[in-house]
Parts: sequence; C-alpha cells; structure tokens
Amino acid sequence: MAARAILLLKKLDTLTDAEFYKYMEGTHSDSILKVPYIKEKNITFSSFRVDKVLSSSIGFPMSEFDGEFNFWCSSMEDLIDLFSDPEWQRIVVDDGANFNEQQEGRMMIGYDTDLLPDRTGRKLL
Repeated sequence: MAARAILLLKKLDTLTDAEFYKYMEGTHSDSILKVPYIKEKNITFSSFRVDKVLSSSIGFPMSEFDGEFNFWCSSMEDLIDLFSDPEWQRIVVDDGANFNEQQEGRMMIGYDTDLLPDRTGRKLL
C-alpha cells in the first residue's frame, strides 16, 4: 500500500480558472520539485483539474474545491516529514498563497489500496 496525501485547493477569487490551473500546474509544480526531500524519498505527485461544466451536468452534488494535488510515497513517515520540512514550508507553502485560498484548503492522508483484480483474477490487497 502506498501512503497518499490529497491536498484540496480553492482558487483565489482574483484568478480565472485558466489562470489558477496554469499557475498550479506550472509555477507551483516547479516549486514542489525544488524541495530536495521530494527527490530524496522518491515522492511522486499529480494534479487534478475540476471540469466545472461536466461536473454541473451530472446532477450529483459536487465538491466546492477547484483542484487538488496528490502525493504518493512508500511510508506515512515520509509524508509527515515532507509536510514538516522547512524547505517545503519556505518554498511550497509560501508560493501557494499566490494562487489558492490556503485557509480554505483541506488535506486527507491515508493509504491507497488497489481493489481491482490483477490479470489472474485475484484481488490485490
């Protein structure tokens, strides 16, 4: 099981959706890669864009968040160490104020479990 953190983000009211995603996936992602701990512990991450048009057409209540970052690594300790790393705080948290409402963001931390069967039909648990 991989340890995983999901950071749910709300864009600044002063940004368009396009500006928010451009900053999130460009400048801010570049700042994440500048944190040495990311490479030291082989932490991978991805971003997620909300498609507001499609989301509103489904008829199911949607989250109020505009996007998210996902982080995966081999241990929960690595995630905890990452988010308490002074370089993370200095580089990433400070930069986050440029595009998202940090006080309104949320985080979930836990473990991924693959529930799909592998090619032999066995469950991967």
